[in-house]
Amino acid sequence: MIDQMHKSFTQPSSRRALILFTSHPVKEAQRKQLADRPDQVQRLYQGFLSQILRTVHLARGQACFDVIIASDSADLVNIEKVYSRFEQNHSFTFVEHRGKTFAEKFEHILKQTARMGYQSTLMIGNDCLDLTPEMLAETFHHLDSCDLVIGPSIDGGFYLIGMNGFREELFREIPWCTAGVLEQLHRNIRRMGISLFTLPALLDIDHRRDLLSWLKSNRDSVGAILRKIILAILAQNRAVAFPENPFLEHTHLARRCWQLPPPVLAG
Repeated sequence: MIDQMHKSFTQPSSRRALILFTSHPVKEAQRKQLADRPDQVQRLYQGFLSQILRTVHLARGQACFDVIIASDSADLVNIEKVYSRFEQNHSFTFVEHRGKTFAEKFEHILKQTARMGYQSTLMIGNDCLDLTPEMLAETFHHLDSCDLVIGPSIDGGFYLIGMNGFREELFREIPWCTAGVLEQLHRNIRRMGISLFTLPALLDIDHRRDLLSWLKSNRDSVGAILRKIILAILAQNRAVAFPENPFLEHTHLARRCWQLPPPVLAG
């Protein structure tokens, strides 16, 4: 597996790369409180990973790009389990995080991708569940005619960024993990004079209120299975304040939790 990864570093099959920037679910549980117990948060992020990787997998049927996943080394097991479920097991390159801070890890993977020879790069995170395959494919198409594509998140950050080449000055003075990320990014864009296309604003799930808002407002069929899994995980603690359930009454859901597929566990 390691030999195959290093081979793909020097032999990209496309000039385009999609980067999924993620973390091991244990680390996510340490820094985010989406539920009352750390084990619940871990299961939630394992569900998020499955949803987002499936979206990426479907997007490869609409646009040609390679997949690079940047995460902690221990997370590779979870990622491989998700990929094993796809009918067509597309390949991916795994890059272990380097650095102590978010900024260091973020810049490391972008620099690594540039060294691998990719011309267009699209990066997404692990917490925007409303991303669609069409949005990912369209982002690469927009990069054929502009320098930068940004998908703004409602909390002041971004859920997607696409760029042609890596410009280190684009990310100068960015107050990462704050509500001021997008504002500073726009300042840098104006100063550099680069062309920009902006996608619709979407919700990042960073807090419990974000998760409950997504459960209440998102009623399309794409995330139906994921919503049932999320509700089942939250139902393990009766103290959770549930939003209006678009599927089942709380008591009915509790009786049916055993019917749901178990989330992927690390190990």
